Amino acid sequence: MLSELQFQVLWRRLIGVADEASAVLVRGSFSPAVTDMKDFAVTLHDADGNMIAQSRDTGTISILTALIRGVPKVLRTFPTETMRPGDAFASNDPWLFAGHKHDVVVVSPLFRRGKLIAFAACGLHVADIGGLGLSANGSDVYEEGLEIPLMRIVSAGVPDQTLLALVRANVREAASVLGDILGQVEVTQGVEARLNQMLDEYDLDDIADVAARIVSDSEAAMRSAIRRLPDGEYRASTQMDGMDEPVRIEVTVRVHDSDFLIDFTGTDPQLPYAMNCPLSVTYAWAAHTVRTALAPDVPNNEGCYRPTHVSSPPGTVVNPSRPAPVAARHMVQNALAGVLARALSTPIPHRVVAESGQQSIMVVRGVDGDGSPFSFWWNMAGGMGGARGMDGLSGKSFPLSLPTIPVEVMERAAPIRVLAKRLVADSCGPGAFQGGLNQEIEFTVESGDRFTVTPLIERQRHAARGLFGGLAGATGSFLVDGAPAHGKRPVSVPRGGVVSASGGGGGGYGDPSERDVDRVVSDHADGLISRDFVARWYPHALDQIPTPMEERR
Repeated sequence: MLSELQFQVLWRRLIGVADEASAVLVRGSFSPAVTDMKDFAVTLHDADGNMIAQSRDTGTISILTALIRGVPKVLRTFPTETMRPGDAFASNDPWLFAGHKHDVVVVSPLFRRGKLIAFAACGLHVADIGGLGLSANGSDVYEEGLEIPLMRIVSAGVPDQTLLALVRANVREAASVLGDILGQVEVTQGVEARLNQMLDEYDLDDIADVAARIVSDSEAAMRSAIRRLPDGEYRASTQMDGMDEPVRIEVTVRVHDSDFLIDFTGTDPQLPYAMNCPLSVTYAWAAHTVRTALAPDVPNNEGCYRPTHVSSPPGTVVNPSRPAPVAARHMVQNALAGVLARALSTPIPHRVVAESGQQSIMVVRGVDGDGSPFSFWWNMAGGMGGARGMDGLSGKSFPLSLPTIPVEVMERAAPIRVLAKRLVADSCGPGAFQGGLNQEIEFTVESGDRFTVTPLIERQRHAARGLFGGLAGATGSFLVDGAPAHGKRPVSVPRGGVVSASGGGGGGYGDPSERDVDRVVSDHADGLISRDFVARWYPHALDQIPTPMEERR
């Protein structure tokens, strides 16, 4: 029988094992998406597939929370009695795991003295998966590259060379993709030694008792938080830019005792282009939003999510049916936190965040100085929405916590020259607590005759809205040599042409007339807002702002 102190120590040790595996993955990865963007997750699961610990060095909710529901499905396909030490299973099935084919998941069974005691899972965004690549322009999932059905990728320590050959023949960045997939195998299987070392120290045969307690304690904490809400039904809706016509998302939240039901009935039908978001990822983002609003201090595991139930009729943009295209599903997922926060603003107004500017992605292809083809992608962040007592963070697309790739990494990895990367003044949504500023990047390619840019940009027409009197942030943009261009269609650009993009500022929280004068003065002094912005939205602070003539003295 473990004491309370031993249990708490073991819980933290399990999180530490996941953190260590995460660090090994980052050091060995071939892709800036992993090393710099942290677009991955490492999780530990008990022998029944329940997630009990996660790496904290991760920013991707889609992979992380999708593993909670995905790993038990591995056990249903491959019974545990058929698993052996040295096995590993892999898939990038969008409906099984993380919503699009670029996210490859590897799951390894872990053994102690011949007995299966746990699983380690790792999902990451590979550099390429073939097909159209990362684009919103596919018409079905078959155009979006190679799909790996759930299969045994390593059998008793021996990799499946046929699968590796198929991957090599179907992706553009074969060395990077294969290196990362095999790295996932090594990282997940390497957890076994660390787990056994920990169990040796405490003279334990397995982690079953610890795991059961982790899950039950976390579920109890989450249910206790839900019970503090009044039972009721709360609704909200939002609109996205879509491709050419707006896309509507509707949500109804029902609180009943200690259960939280999220229903997306009324949301638009699935789309003929690749912004559809499989239910596995819709669940991930919806459930994560609820957890962070109600019980942010409870470590992430299976128990946190048991009280939350997510549903949508089949064939909608948040629950598409095969063979719907899904490569750019992140554009819908990123809108889910904002619309859920709007629904929750009635029962918990002090715990929600106004809508945020969206994460944007650029995929650039061309030829380098030697005439060899290159393909490189990166992300940008909009501004976070404001919240009670807190301005939104600038250049942070809440709740996504992925870092952006540093300029130096971009310019080293591809013949891209970044001309500017900056926060856009006056792009925040005014409010008592204003939204974060938008982030903008300007770049060009100085090799080959032309290069192709495939943008994935939202918020060009539908800005991030504020809450409780707060106002919307600035819209995003996509410009080619200064001219507005479509935010989701590929564009061919002549060598040296300048491309700029941004994802929108965050919405404000609370009436702008209630903003603290000292905050306004500080923001102006830091160059975040102009005097004209103050005059329009914070006139009560204008007499504290120097005129242009006074600034020149």
